[in-house]
Amino acid sequence: GDEFAILLPSAVSETEVIAVADRILDSLRVPLPVADRLIEVTASIGIALNPDGQYGRDELLRNADMAMYLAKERGKGRYEVFTVGLEAAGFERLEMKAALRRAIDEEELMLYFQPILDVSTRTVCGAEALVRWRHPERGILGPGALVPLAEETGLILPLGAWVLGDALRQLAVWRGRGLVEENFRISVNVSVRQMRESDLIAVVADSLEAHAVPPSCLTLEITESLLVDSELERNGLLERLRSLGVSIAVDDFGTGYSGLNYLQRFAVDVLKIDRSFVDGLELPSADLSVVRTVIDLARRVGAVTVAEGIECYEQFEVLRDLGCEFAQGFYFSKPIPPAEFAALIAGSSGDLSVAEMEDPFEQAPTGTSAGAGI
Repeated sequence: GDEFAILLPSAVSETEVIAVADRILDSLRVPLPVADRLIEVTASIGIALNPDGQYGRDELLRNADMAMYLAKERGKGRYEVFTVGLEAAGFERLEMKAALRRAIDEEELMLYFQPILDVSTRTVCGAEALVRWRHPERGILGPGALVPLAEETGLILPLGAWVLGDALRQLAVWRGRGLVEENFRISVNVSVRQMRESDLIAVVADSLEAHAVPPSCLTLEITESLLVDSELERNGLLERLRSLGVSIAVDDFGTGYSGLNYLQRFAVDVLKIDRSFVDGLELPSADLSVVRTVIDLARRVGAVTVAEGIECYEQFEVLRDLGCEFAQGFYFSKPIPPAEFAALIAGSSGDLSVAEMEDPFEQAPTGTSAGAGI
């Protein structure tokens, strides 16, 4: 998006400034006709007051910027007023944004990999690539801290391209060493902004070619909200991605508003059952019917299912009996660095030896947590 600044030198009160912000938001809520279509525009407004003239130009803009990002975090299409309490948190966030820019340039980022198991054979058949930030002061930071900052700063596009390229590079290494089967798949998350703003087709095609990885070995994970995005349907991006030979997975399926009609319209390949439905699945609960419905939906559209966040054998057993094809979670392994993952799939890991899974579920790996995908 674009950013604009409005100076109100004659405003005498906060109420007066807020009234201006309300008028701006109201005017932008009116759909705009563009090329025979109606386009809806939203805005997030940050208000910084300077009644005593204590702030200079740069400080005033910085304060407004902090308030604007707070408005974005709280739902967009709204305004927030800068307060002194926001200043300390804002400084920290600005420092983190600057550090993230350096991190991409100075190779402070790395990928961890979480195994995906074939339920029928109980073997590792793929992995999800998850970015980590080796922050020089804060230690290892996961996507929860990293991705929102990248979205705010616009760094999500170079970050997303780096994640894709490094995941394929690592897969090429494992394939070259004979550690994985020819059909071993890597799953990479793709953000909404990547889908809308980047030349994603070219980025994916170039990365596959650069690392000599077959397209059939790559799965791109999108959020369920994208299935109801009218722009995505108009530009045919999912169809064009699938025409490259890659698979499309819908992450956290069941938490949004999509249904059978959207799945049929976009022809996705994988539905990932959200961990919120898996948690407690070993006990009688309404989530059982939700999971059963998701698996049935997948079958009806020719897709397969991956259950996320599995933390105990009982959950695995229920999912297996329901016909879920693939499984992922801390019960098998947390996300781990490439060297540990290589040891795991080679059958030499102390935490999980997939090659020895004759009776694989007597003891789960330690360190289970609800944050399996982070």
